[in-house]
Amino acid sequence: MARILTGIQSTGVPHLGNILGAIKPAIEMAKDPSNDSFLFIADLHSLTQIKNNEEMREKMLALLLPLTTIITPNSLEAKTLTRSTDLPNAANSLLEHGADSVLITGTHEDTDAVINSLYTKNEAPTKYHWERLPGSFHGSGCTLSSNIAA
Repeated sequence: MARILTGIQSTGVPHLGNILGAIKPAIEMAKDPSNDSFLFIADLHSLTQIKNNEEMREKMLALLLPLTTIITPNSLEAKTLTRSTDLPNAANSLLEHGADSVLITGTHEDTDAVINSLYTKNEAPTKYHWERLPGSFHGSGCTLSSNIAA
């Protein structure tokens, strides 16, 4: 069995070349039961950095989410992608656009505890929570995503 790990850095709006040249072939390899494949999008934060957010948002929802096993946005990214201020509604929107699972991380919320929420189709969400540490820590979501992929 081959173990395949590949990532795509979202530096701009996905175009046909990205989808046909990299994303779709990686997903096809993942469908082969003799492969143990993991595909992730590195730096989902680019959603909030790109000049044409609306075009990026539309492409991600229409082209990438239907191919996604799990998406791990932080709460700000989930709200940006779905235009919803309500996280359960945002998660359900991402599921409706085709993601199998949505894990929204709660480090950006103004709460005493960090709450990560896992949403899957036709099931109640699973909540993971722990006491918030003082300070701000960059990269916890990226670390979480990497561990899921590994």
